[in-house]
Amino acid sequence: MGATTDIAVAQKACALIGMQPITAFSDDSSEAIVLNAIYDEIVESELAGYPWRFAMAQRTLNRLAATPASRWDAAYQIPSDILMVRAVTVNDHTIEYDRYDDNIYCNAGSSEVVVMDGTYRVKEIDWPAFFRLGIEYRLAAALASGVSLQADLSQLLDEKAELQIRKARNIDASSQTTRKVKQDRLVNVRL
Repeated sequence: MGATTDIAVAQKACALIGMQPITAFSDDSSEAIVLNAIYDEIVESELAGYPWRFAMAQRTLNRLAATPASRWDAAYQIPSDILMVRAVTVNDHTIEYDRYDDNIYCNAGSSEVVVMDGTYRVKEIDWPAFFRLGIEYRLAAALASGVSLQADLSQLLDEKAELQIRKARNIDASSQTTRKVKQDRLVNVRL
């Protein structure tokens, strides 16, 4: 069975470099101190850096009473669990938007339903193994440089993390309907 908690993921990272596993992020060990400092940043960075299908969510946005000062007609609150906004739609049509702080600014009418696609902070229990392994390598690389001061090992583990994350992206990309290539532009260019 795979790691299902943040501590279990951190323990596997410790095991990858032969360190004693932590029991909590609040332990007094060097491993726990480093992991406590970097764990969430590494996880959120990896989640936000790619449109993982397992981490995508659609949310109906709440329109705010205050309107933007210029250029846009409306402001909407981004849900607090969203790490990265991927698209904003009205009636299934993608619309233009800008992100300001924790708000989406766009030109949607007050009666229109605005829906956002975004990457959210997925709980470890819901991570697929292909993603989890990449995070474990990423954490192990940080531990190798931050605790054991082994730059060569850190570099090797970071390369393994990159390779695993690349594999994970390929696997994850296959979990949606294959999109058809619009051939009309290609045909027009040939003519």
